[in-house]
Amino acid sequence: MRFSSLVLLLAGCSLADSGPLESPSCSLLIGGSGFSAPGGASDFDDPGSPLTLESALSRAKSGALSVLLAESRAQEAQGRADVLAASKYPKLRLGLGRSNYEGLAQATDGVFLDVKRRSAAAGLGLILAYRPGEAVFRFAAASARAQAAESRTQAARLQVRFEVAATFLSLHAAEGEVTSSLSAVEHAQALENWVRERVAQGAALAADARRAGAFRAEAESRLAGAMEDRIKASVELGRLLRLPGPHPLAIQAPGPPRERFLLPLGEQLSQAAAVRPDLAAARKEVAAAAHATDAETWGWLLPTLELEALQGEFGPGFDDMEGRTLYGGTVSWDLGFDKAARARTALAKERSRSLEYRALADAVAAEVEAARAAVLAGEVIWKASAEEEDAARASLSVAEDRFQAGASLLVEVLDAQRALSEARVRNIRAEAGLHLARVALRISMGS
Repeated sequence: MRFSSLVLLLAGCSLADSGPLESPSCSLLIGGSGFSAPGGASDFDDPGSPLTLESALSRAKSGALSVLLAESRAQEAQGRADVLAASKYPKLRLGLGRSNYEGLAQATDGVFLDVKRRSAAAGLGLILAYRPGEAVFRFAAASARAQAAESRTQAARLQVRFEVAATFLSLHAAEGEVTSSLSAVEHAQALENWVRERVAQGAALAADARRAGAFRAEAESRLAGAMEDRIKASVELGRLLRLPGPHPLAIQAPGPPRERFLLPLGEQLSQAAAVRPDLAAARKEVAAAAHATDAETWGWLLPTLELEALQGEFGPGFDDMEGRTLYGGTVSWDLGFDKAARARTALAKERSRSLEYRALADAVAAEVEAARAAVLAGEVIWKASAEEEDAARASLSVAEDRFQAGASLLVEVLDAQRALSEARVRNIRAEAGLHLARVALRISMGS
């Protein structure tokens, strides 16, 4: 046995003497951790249950930083709407004060007197101010923006779920590639040892042993790359789900794809238009812009009514205060030369929001159609890759039989083994791609 440059040690392999078709029993040591061969124990010890795709998606609903940020912005928008809603209700004013006046005062006969006067007041007032521009138009606009922020929160949750699904399936594909590469390394090592035995017996050429060694090193390199991809995908999944590790995370494979009936394209487009949260947010922004336009166009025509009543004690001093009631009211209009410009600006913003919604609706329809096409293409690619793997496995069996019988060269066996390894990887990736395409289709429809 020899150590490869990839920090990979094949140790304790017992090889049969009958040829390279026998399966060896090997354990791999990578970075000091034991990784059992396919069919053995798990790659790592996990005291908990493995993470499934469903549990990962459920965990992604909360805890992601982008979702927390969207929720905070939704609460902020709702708070602004609550402030405008509260402006319709009366306000209470509680006061306690004392004032001093020193200066000249003119009497009724025209004489100026040097006056020093002190007064005190204490009372409870009620203020009612009704501002239609805020109570009607601006409150409606703020409520629509709050609903739009909530819809954006739902959109953020969907985006996180898609990222989690994509990373989970990448990890699943990397797991499959590691398993396939392990099998390829074992087979290549068994083949190399068997060829070396044949060389020692004078039944094979030394060049065949070198070719077998190069093929084994190539298989080890693919295994190291697959393990690196698995660690990267696991770390990214842990970041999205805020899981500390250890890496790689233990996951449960989603299983092979099953035949599923796709809804007609028209129904899928209708569902996406009805439930996509980003479309709902865009519709609410259009409504908010329309209310803002009404506020700038018509709000200034509606007067602001303010009524104030104050019941309290007034007097020169606290010792001789007497009860009084003060009340009054005002009606005012907010006029200005900037009203027309503000109305034009609000109307242009409303038009922009409407055009943004139309552009987003077209993009969503194109996204649904593309996701549907990806699912249909993924099903064809997955079935073709499975058939390709079966054909490559059969070709390898024939090549090994021919080589053992002395009817072919070792190169034919190595090419067949390489073709099988590549077919396995393509099948694994095609399966993960089909899973991801189906998830993308569901998310593009807003579910």
